[in-house]
Amino acid sequence: KRFLTFALAIVMILSLAAACGNETTTTASTAATTATTAATESGTEQSTDTPDGINLPIVDEPITLTVWQSFNNDIVSDLSENQGIAELARRTNINLDFYLVTSTAASEQFNLLVASQTYYDLMKVVNLNSLGSGDAAVDSEFCIALNDYEQYFPNYLELINSSEKLYRDTRTDSGLMWGFHTILKEPEGAFQGLTYRKDLAEEAGYTGGDPVTIADWEELLTAYRDYGIESPLSIAPTGLFTYDSSFMSAYGVGKDFYIKDGEVTYGYNQEGFKEYLKMMRQWYQDKLIDQQFDTRNTGTSVDTTDAYYLGDDAGAYISIFSYNRNAMYASYRWTDKESYWRQPVPAPVLNEGDELHLGVETTYAGTYPMVISTDNQYPEITCQFLDYLYTDEGFMLINYGIEGVSYTIGEDGKIHASEDITDNPQGFDFSHVKQAYHTWFNVVGLYTYLQSEEDFADPLVYEGYEIWASNTDGAWLYPAKASLTTEESARYTAAFNDINTYVTENVVKFIFGYADIDAEWDNYVKTIEDLGIQECIDIKQASYDRYMAR
Repeated sequence: KRFLTFALAIVMILSLAAACGNETTTTASTAATTATTAATESGTEQSTDTPDGINLPIVDEPITLTVWQSFNNDIVSDLSENQGIAELARRTNINLDFYLVTSTAASEQFNLLVASQTYYDLMKVVNLNSLGSGDAAVDSEFCIALNDYEQYFPNYLELINSSEKLYRDTRTDSGLMWGFHTILKEPEGAFQGLTYRKDLAEEAGYTGGDPVTIADWEELLTAYRDYGIESPLSIAPTGLFTYDSSFMSAYGVGKDFYIKDGEVTYGYNQEGFKEYLKMMRQWYQDKLIDQQFDTRNTGTSVDTTDAYYLGDDAGAYISIFSYNRNAMYASYRWTDKESYWRQPVPAPVLNEGDELHLGVETTYAGTYPMVISTDNQYPEITCQFLDYLYTDEGFMLINYGIEGVSYTIGEDGKIHASEDITDNPQGFDFSHVKQAYHTWFNVVGLYTYLQSEEDFADPLVYEGYEIWASNTDGAWLYPAKASLTTEESARYTAAFNDINTYVTENVVKFIFGYADIDAEWDNYVKTIEDLGIQECIDIKQASYDRYMAR
């Protein structure tokens, strides 16, 4: 393993100890015992089937595996009352001792764990900042390579070998399988995109229908402004759209890096981006976009649930599928306005009928895996345990919970959540109830994003997926699973941090009119070149080429 200097080790370990003592980290050592009792009392019976080649229980004598992961829930702080996880322990004879950290603290805490070489049996990777890459994680003996254990996870192996995309996304550039990825049963496409408040548009007298072109959007935003909407269009403090290339893709450019004819291109120094900036400058001048976008902490997240969005202050913005249509009122009751309506629409084009080449990448596997650390004394057993989560039986348990407790299967063959989930007496929304008490939510295993389809008062929120992907082929998207080597990452970060800072500062200046776009553009482009953008492009190209060769 990597050896740190004595001073660094002491600093990191002390920092970790201090962090573990505050509210960001919760030790749930009694989770399996407490919850197993709850599951037993529910009257469920242990399955005697042998799902997909896995014998249950996996071990005759119970063992305990420590698990480190992030966990956020408004109802509970640990998983001690989670009946689904207790049932998993009962079926397999493997108890889970959870060490949980909030998502806001997860990245920092993960880096501290890696630096101090404090490893748990199972660890859900939350970033690669301290690891470098999957290959580096194995080389530094943070986690084991799974390649020598294939016989212990036949179900997972079959899944990740079932398509070229999954094969690439679950292996490193050298071919190592360095952890168990969440595999999506139905590949998930555009889970988020542009939405506009259709109810506010109608109140404002807008009759143009769903906006398709840039000109349509200008008409809609003008109607919002004239009606008195504070922020007709919400954008991120950077002056961009953080999660996709909305609006700029109409001009043939994408956010950050993208692939065009097999070549990596950087979007923010292209002529098309200049046209985007000129449009945004005009819209800001005409008060069609949020006049306080640079200081307002909105527009950066698709979790558009704060008062700014739940009220009538914002007309259009990025949103995730589950908050579409009337869901804020009918499903979540986060607003009292019965007419509240978020309508999903595709990214705009310049001319009706144009096809875009950017958008949101279809997800086949989770970004980061659950790894088996080198401190794990039961690698073979752990592989078998995790493999169970990719069987039909394991899939049902971690996605829906226990039949008869958290769900039933109706005569129509569909899965229906129990009343405790859909009409929780405490008033909690169904997704948080499921995660708190019934499922091991999207941590690892076979996963479906359709699991709540029957829980929504308006299940047509899922139509957003098709709408957001309706006018793009996604051919230019840079693959999210392409990775850098440790050496590449150091070089890339050294150059790109300065570039990103410079671009962000100047985009805001251009939109506000503090700098003239036509007069300053050539100098802006040259400065990006001088800061080393070509080296960044070359590094991203090498990474892309390796990814395609996996």
